Amino acid sequence: MNPEEKGKCWKNPYAGGKRIGCGPGAWRGFRFLEPYILLELKKRASYGYELMEALKRKIVHGVPDAGAVYRTLRFLEEKGFVTSTWETKAKGPIRRYYEITEDGKVLLDNWAENIEKCNQTLKQFLKDYRGFKDKNKKNQK
Repeated sequence: MNPEEKGKCWKNPYAGGKRIGCGPGAWRGFRFLEPYILLELKKRASYGYELMEALKRKIVHGVPDAGAVYRTLRFLEEKGFVTSTWETKAKGPIRRYYEITEDGKVLLDNWAENIEKCNQTLKQFLKDYRGFKDKNKKNQK
């Protein structure tokens, strides 16, 4: 699964292959692990525990569990969006460091574009909802 073009719809392996990255429904039920992991790895190479700590600080609704993070990392590596190497020279435990690939950067760009579209849709929904709510309150008086 290599990105062929910007805007391509991606399959979510955690939801029976349903599409992601194609519009407002792209994020529904998905915990943003994939785009956040890619974003963190674009900043710098990292290992699982360090990624989990960064995600805990960023994801507002729901703390990611270790299993989900490592499953996502394995999926991203299998599909060529990240690579990993074992770091044995540093003091302490041996760590598996992950880095984003060029294909991973394209996928991250796709996520960002589609999250922006979702954000615009959600803002419009809230604006409409608040307008309806305010109008409904006036009509009840």
